[in-house]
Amino acid sequence: TFHENIHLISVPDKGTSNSRNLAMLHMKGDIGVFLDDDVVLEHDSMIRIANAYIEHKDADIITFQSQYFSGKYFKSYSDNSFKHNKYTLKNISDIEITFRKTIIEKKVLTKATHIIHASDWAKQSAIIDYGIPNDKISVLEFGANITTQSYNKSQKKDQTLHILFLGVDWQRKGGDIAIETCKILNAQGIKSIIHIIGPVETPKSCKGIPYIDFIGFLNKNDQCDYEKIIQYMSSSDILLLPTKAECAGIVFAEASAYSMPIFTYDTGGISNYVINGINGYRLPLKSNSNEFASKIKNCIMSGELIQMQGYAANLYKEKLNWTLWSKRFKKIIENI
Repeated sequence: TFHENIHLISVPDKGTSNSRNLAMLHMKGDIGVFLDDDVVLEHDSMIRIANAYIEHKDADIITFQSQYFSGKYFKSYSDNSFKHNKYTLKNISDIEITFRKTIIEKKVLTKATHIIHASDWAKQSAIIDYGIPNDKISVLEFGANITTQSYNKSQKKDQTLHILFLGVDWQRKGGDIAIETCKILNAQGIKSIIHIIGPVETPKSCKGIPYIDFIGFLNKNDQCDYEKIIQYMSSSDILLLPTKAECAGIVFAEASAYSMPIFTYDTGGISNYVINGINGYRLPLKSNSNEFASKIKNCIMSGELIQMQGYAANLYKEKLNWTLWSKRFKKIIENI
């Protein structure tokens, strides 16, 4: 983050569509613009775009003109505003497109025969924000993107608490809170080490600290990287992911498959995947590192952490796997 109004998200995934979907997921406003990294906006561009949507209240998408630094226009434009059709849309450049997110989402949801969301939170958003009828929406939790069966942890000889952090977006996933929690646990006599998988670059807060094992980004599509992920999931005791925003969470299903209790925030659709006292705990969004450390320590000292390992594996078998997902999906389709 370079400025309070600028949030930079850097991910290793390729593809324009993936980038746009990620941008829309993180949008805090309603009007979006797709730009390339070499595009420069004129000083009043945002005001003109906003005013255009005020003037054209029913517009889903509004396109604008673009020009080179020399002043020459990219192409031949009409002198007057006009309504697009399927032919004029073919001549539009990506960087000329702006869109209103909520209107597009509402139209998509309204036209759908049936909607399947991955969490109750997403379902309630569709009902409250877009007026979609309750009976038009089903909730179907994601499964774990792993090929192995559920894994029951064996009795460990090492008394160190192995904490796993698994997330690419360091800021949104709460990376600094996670390492501070590990620091506090060590200070309180709970010997801990945190294994960090996901970030492309090493955050400054992770450098030169003995209780941090920074692995970095691992690609599941690479067999060698995939085996490393499985190795860390098999050997870690808990998943600590204080994510500030999450629509659902396949990583929580994967943690449950490997009998890892989860400690995270109570936000978005996480409650469908992390059930308090069963496969972990969801803490209030205002909770800090001290509160995460206290909850983890209490679970260790009371023996609850070991209990939740077994509960987590059962939750994966009974709910958070793709085999069950496909059966429930088939039933939904048959009843439409």
